[in-house]
Amino acid sequence: MFIQVTDEAAERLRALAQPGGAVFKLVYDAEGCGCAVSGVPALWMLDETSELIRHHSHLTVSELPLILCETRHEVFFEDRMTLDRSDNGIAQTVQRRADLRERPDGRRQTAGEKPRGRTNIVIVKDGGKSTMSKLDEILAHNEQFVATKQYEQYLTDRFPNKKMVILTCMDTRLTELLPRALNLRNGDAKIIKNAGAIVLQPYGNVMRSILVALYKLDAEEVFVIGHHDCGMTGLKSEMILDSALERGIDPNIVEQVRQSGIDLRKWLRGFDNVRDGVKNSVRIIRSHPLLPPGTVVHGLLIHPETGKLDVVINGYENQA
Repeated sequence: MFIQVTDEAAERLRALAQPGGAVFKLVYDAEGCGCAVSGVPALWMLDETSELIRHHSHLTVSELPLILCETRHEVFFEDRMTLDRSDNGIAQTVQRRADLRERPDGRRQTAGEKPRGRTNIVIVKDGGKSTMSKLDEILAHNEQFVATKQYEQYLTDRFPNKKMVILTCMDTRLTELLPRALNLRNGDAKIIKNAGAIVLQPYGNVMRSILVALYKLDAEEVFVIGHHDCGMTGLKSEMILDSALERGIDPNIVEQVRQSGIDLRKWLRGFDNVRDGVKNSVRIIRSHPLLPPGTVVHGLLIHPETGKLDVVINGYENQA
């Protein structure tokens, strides 16, 4: 790994290292970011006498204090980078730290240690503006995920342990909340997601996935789970089409799609009320001619903040 240091950054690093000298550590800091994929590049300033220096690979930078980087962090960076000083608020902070994960607000520091000398430092690709693309971040994280066998805690088979197939919304607030609110672990249920938990037609991809789960993957019950404050509430096709035209879609293409028999107004619309949306999806599933006889289909609403569930349709009662 090679880092080109601008004159402005070099001047500030020398100032921070005086008097007595210091060692800087380049890290991909994921503390408080949710996961390693969401980390940010940062420089930590360590004591030159730290015994932990021997655990790092060294980056040679002439006429500057030593910059270190752990081998496990090198995958998060480009082979060639530029270290520059920036005065805007998006750059990373250099401060004196012990070699441990700390919160940016200073908590969990070594006893008696105070942050000193702050400056904004930004690390960029050679000729670029950010250290990594989203794909690079994912691939770098994945390499470590597999190498350290983090996957072992998620090992299961393709059959849902609780014999459930769930249709729910793709809303980001439900990604972790919904499984926890339903006491689901990895492997407990087949979860299908789309915008609004909508079954638009009986012979579309959603219904096909539900039937596959019921016939081939041992699922026995179906749960349609919409949520309050859904983005599909009140959505009109005009909203999508207007945005498409603004972003460069040729109006002639839209007209060609219409002329081919596609009802864009129906295909792109949401629902007026999320409860009605759940009821309609349950109705389409339950009345499907290929649904296994006796299959229970439930309809529920989940609160996207608290996870509280409200029953819209109790499949057992309807079956009775």
